[in-house]
This record gives sequence, structure tokens and C-alpha cells, in this order.
Amino acid sequence: MCPEEALLADLIADDDEADSGLQSYLHHMMAVMAFDTARRGRLISTVELNGYTQSLATAVADALFHFIGHDRQPPRDPARYCAVRGAHIVHMLRDMMEDIDTGYVNTPVEFLAANGISHAPTAADLATPAFRAWVAARLRLARAEFAAGRAYLTGLRSRRCRLAGAAYLARFEYVAGLIERDGYRLRADYPERRTPAAALWMAGRVMASE
Repeated sequence: MCPEEALLADLIADDDEADSGLQSYLHHMMAVMAFDTARRGRLISTVELNGYTQSLATAVADALFHFIGHDRQPPRDPARYCAVRGAHIVHMLRDMMEDIDTGYVNTPVEFLAANGISHAPTAADLATPAFRAWVAARLRLARAEFAAGRAYLTGLRSRRCRLAGAAYLARFEYVAGLIERDGYRLRADYPERRTPAAALWMAGRVMASE
């Protein structure tokens, strides 16, 4: 095995917890990868998109709580996954144009059909009022998920886990702000998120969560 495979094998061999976060992470992340493999080059439904987001959110959140603050596990209630669901919504908007170029369409087929789009959206499609309204609605949902997720994080007993969760959340809150500032017009790249100013904003956001 290569070093990465050996690391994973060791983790699995040492995991004797019933329904552990590691097992959940592997199960749901493999489901995400299988879905991505099967959907390339085709349009997907709202139900499929929501299931995709929930699988990703479950994988990431359960990994976070398994590897950070493991001995202070938070409750597995629905709010556990809110922050990551919101982050995944923003992630798909941020990478929309790049994903389309590689054969992945993260816009539900129902919306596309209702607006006379029978193919992967083009740059011209993304600039239309209808598409910008859809992006705005997605960001409103993400903001609501962020708020619920932040409230959940503040109740965690592990400070390291709270800080890790807040840092993860801040990255996507910053990108959400950039898309809103652009009037919900998606673009191919957001270089601002890699600037010192962005890092300072995110650090301030993390510290404010404490």
C-alpha cells in the first residue's frame, strides 16, 4: 500500500467503536464519490442535489467530530450538519463555472427546464436575472444554515472543535459575501479569498465566535 492507504488501513483496523464518526465519514464520502462518478455529463434533480449535499455534510461533520474533540462528542441532532450543508451550497456556487467545464452541473434540472435551458448552463445563462435570483435564493438558504450551524458550534464542549468548525465556516461565509457583493453573478474565480485581507477577516470571525 502507498502511505495514504496504509494510514487509512491503520485507522480502520483500530476503530472498534459502534457507529463511529470514522465509519460514517468513509460511508458517506464514498457515496459522494460514487455519485460524482455517475453524474458526470448529465443533469441532476433537486432530490439528487439535496441528497448529495447531505451525504457530503454528514461525511465532513462526522470526520470533524471524530478527529477533533473525539472524547467530547456532540449530540447527533439535525443541527450537527447545518454548517457544512451551508458551506457545500456556497462551494458549489463558487465552483459553478469550473465544474460545468469538467462535466458537472450543480443546478437542478427542474430549474433549468423551467427557464428553457436543456443543457449545461453557459456564462450567458449564469448572467440572466432568473439565474441570479436562483443564486440569491441558494445563498439565503446557506446563510440560514450558517446561523443554525454557528449556534450548534457554540454549544460544543471541545474548544478545539469549536475553533476548527468556526474556521471552516468562516471560509465559506467570506465567499458568500463576495457573491452577494457581485449582485449574484457567478464568476470563474474568487482570488480575493486567498488575500491577507480575507485571512484577517476570517480570523476575526473565528475569534468573535469565542
